This record gives sequence, structure tokens and C-alpha cells, in this order.
Amino acid sequence: LSCLLCQMDLPRHLVLWAFVCLGSVLLACGVWGVEQEEQLSMETPEPSPEEIRALEDLYEAAGGPHWRQNQQWKTGEGRPCASLWEGVECNAEGHVVALRLERQELEGTIPESIGDLLYLENLLLMKNSLRGSLPVSIGRLHKLEVATLVVCMDS
Repeated sequence: LSCLLCQMDLPRHLVLWAFVCLGSVLLACGVWGVEQEEQLSMETPEPSPEEIRALEDLYEAAGGPHWRQNQQWKTGEGRPCASLWEGVECNAEGHVVALRLERQELEGTIPESIGDLLYLENLLLMKNSLRGSLPVSIGRLHKLEVATLVVCMDS
């Protein structure tokens, strides 16, 4: 009986009502229905397309394939928050709030699109081999609280 009810397309309140009436017989079905709905509503929000593009630009400009730890970067998913891209931290709304890429053997430049990470609070890029000048767009990062980076200026 319980397996038959679990496979039927019943509204959530009807499954829970049956759970109350039939006791432990439907315990697994009632809990399964509730958990399934909660999982669907708890999907991880993701950054805007501009934020994702800024992360991908950094990966390309700073030699991402050669980084010490580049797990999940550029795997085709394009989901930095849900896929846990190494060194990327997101807030509950899905915006990138921290880049912690110190000592990761970044080599190259910081792209102009870094300024599209408008929610960025922490930018930690020290102890890498970055060169060039700082992009003017860094001035758009009004939420930036901590920035530690060393960039060798071109002469």
C-alpha cells in the first residue's frame, strides 16, 4: 500500500494527510515527498553572466590551466557557486564576494572585466606572478574591503 501511494501523483497535503491517518506505514512516502520539494527549492543561486565572464577572463588572462589548484574552473558547467570553483566564494544570493587565489601560481594579468565582480569584498591574489598594470575597472568594486595583491609593473 505505501509503495503504491508513493508512486501516485498526489498533492503534498494529501500525502501528509495519509501519513497522519495511516501512521508509520507511510512514513517513508511522507518524508520523501517533503524532502523532494525542499531540495527543489534550495537550488544554489549563481552569479550573473557578467560575473561568470569576469571569472573566466581571469582564468584565461592569469594562466588558469597551470594554476596549482584549479578544480572545477572551466569544466563547462559555468556554475562557480554550486560547483565550488577553487578560491571562489559566493553569498546566499549567488554573487561572487571573495576570490582567494593566493599562492596558486597565477601568471599573467588581471583582466579589465574584474570590475564586473560588483559584490566582491575580498580579493586575495598575493604570492603569484601577476604583471602589468591594475585595471581601471577595479575602481568600480565599491564593496571591496580587503585586497592583497602584488603586481609587477611593466616598464
